[in-house]
Amino acid sequence: MARADRRLPGNAPGPWFVDDSCMDCDASRQCAPSLLEMRDGRSVFVRQPTTDEEKRAAGRALLICPTASIGVEGDKPDLRGLFPQEIAEGIHLVGYASARAYGSNAWFLERASG
Repeated sequence: MARADRRLPGNAPGPWFVDDSCMDCDASRQCAPSLLEMRDGRSVFVRQPTTDEEKRAAGRALLICPTASIGVEGDKPDLRGLFPQEIAEGIHLVGYASARAYGSNAWFLERASG
């Protein structure tokens, strides 16, 4: 679980943050590329989410982070139903990334045969 007292200084002011446990695997940045960037070898929120879609993207980034380095202070977001996320027809991002696999993503691929 991310700790606000370990918040990286490069985070934009606001409730969403990345702490110093980030291993910079890129999994979270893939979920919220307009909000998260790499700075000094770790991800940080370069701006806070404002729209509903950006808040969902930030929530996905929080859930997929293999080191639980993303946190949010104050009101907690509703994280239900964010995964699996359909990326293209029949291709779903499952939402689990393992630190042991350096943040590799898990996928579910639908086939006509089942």
